Amino acid sequence: MREAAREYLRRFEPDPAVLEMLGHACAEEGDFRRADRAFRDAARLVPDAVELHVNVVLLALRTGDQKGGTSYVDRLARVNPELAGEVLAQARAIAVRAEEARAENEPQQKRS
Repeated sequence: MREAAREYLRRFEPDPAVLEMLGHACAEEGDFRRADRAFRDAARLVPDAVELHVNVVLLALRTGDQKGGTSYVDRLARVNPELAGEVLAQARAIAVRAEEARAENEPQQKRS
């Protein structure tokens, strides 16, 4: 999928949906630098799309770069405080759900 997305982007205009798919594919492969670039490029193309900004913040958290995620939201807040608030709320909600799912799976893994 990663190569198909990159080929599409080489041939056509940048597309936020393709960039988002590329970001997820890169993150799955552990290429966090390219994932971050793809997510940021997608968010630049559709600056009011909350979910695209959330991807940037969640990737920062996933890679242990809480300062980077906070800095991203702070910069966003200077431009659009309402959008930044929504991004932060959604990112927190997703992070909490992920942590709860991890906690639920831990006892099962210990029993195995």
